[in-house]
Amino acid sequence: MCLLLSMVLQGTHAAYYNYGVIYLKHIGINSVYIGGILVLAVLAEIGFFYISNRVFTKFDVATMFLLAGIASIIRWSSVYFFENPLVFVFSQPLHALTFGLTHFAFMTFVNQYISKDKIPSAHGLYASLAMSLTTGVLTLVSGYLYLYSPGFPFLGMALVVAPSLFLCPMLKKLTRQSSTFQQLGA
Repeated sequence: MCLLLSMVLQGTHAAYYNYGVIYLKHIGINSVYIGGILVLAVLAEIGFFYISNRVFTKFDVATMFLLAGIASIIRWSSVYFFENPLVFVFSQPLHALTFGLTHFAFMTFVNQYISKDKIPSAHGLYASLAMSLTTGVLTLVSGYLYLYSPGFPFLGMALVVAPSLFLCPMLKKLTRQSSTFQQLGA
């Protein structure tokens, strides 16, 4: 369940990674400024990882995924519904949650619930499925959506994320049960 959530949340960055620059040109941003706009997401991510151990260790994994999912829906749908350079700029810091918090939640899950001998496999699955395969598949989907409208890939990504919000309570229940078993020594 945790890997599935990571796959969906990380994969929906496909539209942004592959069509973000083209979309910015479409909404009238001069090419000179595009790099500066995109770096805002990187700076937000760096800031997130700087504070993440102090702030987000108070949250359980399911809540972190839920927050990342909500941020993703807000980010991608706002880019679609408001073809406006300022909206895109103000959506950039949400990368800290859409990407950073998803990554942090998965790593927290691995550290809390995966036995040490299985951690390399968990990281391998995450890298290959969540960071690569799903992004590749959703890049194809985004390409088809882009044919209809430059904003459609972002709406598509928001729609892909939406069902994942319903998996978070299930993950919460599973991790609670796992914690109970770990406390009992089972």
